[in-house]
Amino acid sequence: MIKTILVPATGSQTDDGTFASALIVARAFDAHLDVLHARVDAAAMVASMATDGSGAAMTGGLVERVDEEAARRESAANQLFQRFCERERLAIADTPIEEQGPTA
Repeated sequence: MIKTILVPATGSQTDDGTFASALIVARAFDAHLDVLHARVDAAAMVASMATDGSGAAMTGGLVERVDEEAARRESAANQLFQRFCERERLAIADTPIEEQGPTA
């Protein structure tokens, strides 16, 4: 039986629909939603672009811009998750809570 559902969060407006779809399944199984937002490693991404040296000149300031965008998306994902849980009256916990109904 399903007890934990892994749900991706991107930090975009599509997250709400993803959360809602996962909640439908969670309600059917009294399951826990584990929401995951994977943040890009800006330095590693830019370094991979400049490994042969040809892109080194373009990377000035790029790490900061990529990192700022990653931080913005992380914050947005967190806010969307918090609002969704509040609206749906979902208990927020790191692990499933021993009670009836879904948690996140």
